Amino acid sequence: CELGDIIVSLDGGVSVLASDEPARNGQHGVLKVSAVYDGHFFPEENKRILNGQSAATTLHVRAGDLIISRANTPDLVGACGISRDNYPTLYLPDKLWRVALADPKRDS
Repeated sequence: CELGDIIVSLDGGVSVLASDEPARNGQHGVLKVSAVYDGHFFPEENKRILNGQSAATTLHVRAGDLIISRANTPDLVGACGISRDNYPTLYLPDKLWRVALADPKRDS
């Protein structure tokens, strides 16, 4: 098995201006690095994207995505979690990566 058999893509988000409060009721939000910890994904750990900034975001969170922190304290770099649902209004910042994993059933 090669790494390319497991990972379909590895994508990073962008830095956008955001408020300190979380996105609510369909507002667009950007994840905080605290959205992944100890193998879990916490979608509520996000900041509301300020008006006009949403156009810069392209990578939303999808069900099955493995989200990995590439920046944090030394103990938390590499923290990760898998999204169980689609979040079309939650986007990746520049400090988190989205890994799209291959479907293990594709070769069955």
